[in-house]
Parts: sequence; C-alpha cells; structure tokens
Amino acid sequence: MDYYGHHSAALAGLQARLATQCPSISWNGRDVPIIPGSAMRRADLSAGGFQLNADFRFAAHVADFGAEYEGQPSQLKSDLLQSALAYLGDNYKADAVTLHPGGLIVTVDCNSLVQNA
Repeated sequence: MDYYGHHSAALAGLQARLATQCPSISWNGRDVPIIPGSAMRRADLSAGGFQLNADFRFAAHVADFGAEYEGQPSQLKSDLLQSALAYLGDNYKADAVTLHPGGLIVTVDCNSLVQNA
C-alpha cells in the first residue's frame, strides 16, 4: 500500500473507532461521515485588508460522498465548492475544497451561511 492508501486507511480506522459516534455532515440529501478539524471565527489583518478564515474544516473520503465520485475526485471538488451543507444543526457553505494527493481524501473549509448572508 502506498502513502496515500495508508493515509486513507488511517482516516477509515479513526471513523471505525468512533463507530456510531463518528460525526457527519448532511450534503445533497446524504449523511457523509467526516473527521472535523478546526472551528473558528476570526479575521486576520493581512496585506490588502482582512482575510477570513474558515469557521469549520473537515476531512472525508471522496467515496463517502457517493459512488459517482469514486475515481472522479475533481467532479466532487466542483460539486462541493460553494454548496451548502449542515453540521451539528448549523448551515455552512463550502468555500475551499482541497483534494489530497492520490484523490482518496478531501478537506473542506466552510463558512457559516449566516456570515455570507
């Protein structure tokens, strides 16, 4: 197994350990298991003005978004970007989607829909 496979297996192992306690998002009518990352609300002053950071970040397997995305990670990236999703009763918009090398895992940075209203 290559590095990308090991990384994917580690994520799957963590999800398996969490079992029924594994967090998930609701996206396009399906529940997608995730491993949440950071959650914050702040704006950093940078060259050219304020730069907003993600309110919520998570990692997930590309395949968990549906069989149609297996082997099609670029299509998932396109479909996820700027789409709405829900997590723990809050609504977010996917502002950045990063495909990990190997195309097995995706990291998504989201911001509150309230912030974007």
